[in-house]
Amino acid sequence: MESVRAMSVADAASKLPARQKMHALSVESDVNSAFEYMDHEKIIVAPVRDANGKYTALLGVHDLTDYCVIQVPGQENDLTPENIPRLAHTIKDVLKSKPAEHFELPHVKPSDSLASAIRYLAEGRHKVYVDDENSPFLLSQHDVVSLLNGNPQLMPDSLRTSTVENVGFTPRPIYTANATESALGILRELIRMDVHAVPLVNDDGMVIGNFSTSDLKGMDDVMLQDLKLPALQFLAEENARGAGHPITVEPDATVAESMLLLAFSGAHRVWVINPATKKPVGVVSMTDILSSLMSTI
Repeated sequence: MESVRAMSVADAASKLPARQKMHALSVESDVNSAFEYMDHEKIIVAPVRDANGKYTALLGVHDLTDYCVIQVPGQENDLTPENIPRLAHTIKDVLKSKPAEHFELPHVKPSDSLASAIRYLAEGRHKVYVDDENSPFLLSQHDVVSLLNGNPQLMPDSLRTSTVENVGFTPRPIYTANATESALGILRELIRMDVHAVPLVNDDGMVIGNFSTSDLKGMDDVMLQDLKLPALQFLAEENARGAGHPITVEPDATVAESMLLLAFSGAHRVWVINPATKKPVGVVSMTDILSSLMSTI
């Protein structure tokens, strides 16, 4: 069986769709410019280029939002752009606001084994930097899950055909948020817990939506004010990502079925629901799948 240990990062990349130009932020850019740049390029994360031209960190729109609003006591009471001082701060300031490992961007070489890249991704890092001297690029969790989905020989059948319940992805505690809570309140909890998504539930605890840091796509200084809206209304706003639709499976779904959903939906996780109550009882994330794969090789 072909193995992720035998396949190089370059070989893996050659099996994926042609990738777009890598967009990066300068460490000297101000926060407001970073919001505008990421909005223009329709991205939610970007590597940070230091004064020496090295890509040293990975920064998300949620990190910028956290720095400007959530970390500042009382700032959420006035989100008009002219009254948010930190919009004028630099990316360097943002990187100093948390331990360096929070923003760490692991590096691999094209000749390294794919397993070496997956090892980083399986720890919860969403992307690794591939240090190709001709054309550097980012390899993401979604890239690898899509590769595994299209090349089943790379994953043991015992894992692919196991149910998400047998693998241990359910039952387990899941943080949920009522769909009527503000987007800002939910985002604050996600950042505090260091997780990236939450199922939105109704008053009966049934899953009716999904809120993730990816839903901040398109965020700018004006859109920050929309964070005070209820989560579902925020997701419906014209400038928001407008996703919010939960992708769910039941406990008897297989890992392969879950990967298929992840590969083609662009989501980073599927929620496991009780088939009778529609309440969340687990989650299958890309990190979970890659971590399970690494435990088998």
